[in-house]
Amino acid sequence: MKKTNLVLAVAGAIVALSTMASSAHAAVVYDKDGNSLEVYGRVQSVLYSGKVSGVSNEETSMSTSGRLGLNMRSALTSDVAAFANAEWEAANGDSEETFSARYLFVGLDFGQFGLIKAGKFEPAMKYAISQTDIF
Repeated sequence: MKKTNLVLAVAGAIVALSTMASSAHAAVVYDKDGNSLEVYGRVQSVLYSGKVSGVSNEETSMSTSGRLGLNMRSALTSDVAAFANAEWEAANGDSEETFSARYLFVGLDFGQFGLIKAGKFEPAMKYAISQTDIF
């Protein structure tokens, strides 16, 4: 392995490890009397170098994406709470639609008896296979 490739690999690993913990953040904006509002988000940038890999003639390219979300919760009674989530995703891709809704749902939380939610969220199959997907 060339020294420059080794240096790039080590530098990339250091940058990835240092930004992994700081790439996603959340802030509780309001939390009082059973009502809460949390704002969260993340930004991800990936630098592709086709020149090093020899795959393409392009020198370098950068792909950037980000997410912005809101978590809201309000206690209706001592046992029931209403909640809502809204998350939007933005990317600098080539498609025309670069800003889209990822999650938009509302629901009721009955504590130990479960919850009911309606809207746009991950399908049940993703939750089922996530238990066995180790990658």
